[in-house]
Amino acid sequence: MSSRTGARLGRLGRSIFALSILAVALMWIAVDVGAVRLTSAGHLLMAVAATAAAVGGVTFLLGQVRAMRRLRERGVTATAVIEKVHERYVYVANGFSGWTTSITVTFAAARGEPARASYTDYARAGGKRVGQSLPIVFDPDRPDLISPLGDDARPEDQRFMEVFLTGVGVVGLLVVAGYFLLRSLG
Repeated sequence: MSSRTGARLGRLGRSIFALSILAVALMWIAVDVGAVRLTSAGHLLMAVAATAAAVGGVTFLLGQVRAMRRLRERGVTATAVIEKVHERYVYVANGFSGWTTSITVTFAAARGEPARASYTDYARAGGKRVGQSLPIVFDPDRPDLISPLGDDARPEDQRFMEVFLTGVGVVGLLVVAGYFLLRSLG
């Protein structure tokens, strides 16, 4: 599978994951407020939507793991220049809270053509500023796939947190799918 096909598959998985979660959440809210009363067919529909979301999540996970492997095996190092730093505090009730920083960089890709890419760090900017040099590793077939090196390097790649949280979400969706499947049978 080419890197472009893998990227499309990852985006498709992310889209299916997000849309299916939205469908399950909206139906759950409608049931919770009493606007809708689910029959066994409705329970089965909820089970199918939760399963579709889990399949989308697994597809996204496979794309992220593949991207991490590609960077590890085929990555090329380069010096990038920071073009944009966007730091923000994120708070999700009963969930993640903390700083995230999106860094956009420009660099010369493998064939010398200019490239622009970004990554997200789950921490403060740590003194990064526009115009500063930053060592990175990138995929020569997909220059938009980068990871920082040096002080910013993380244990595998910046995608580890996304992989972990998506994995937890997939497990939760499978539990929800099982619950609604059991409800539809009895």
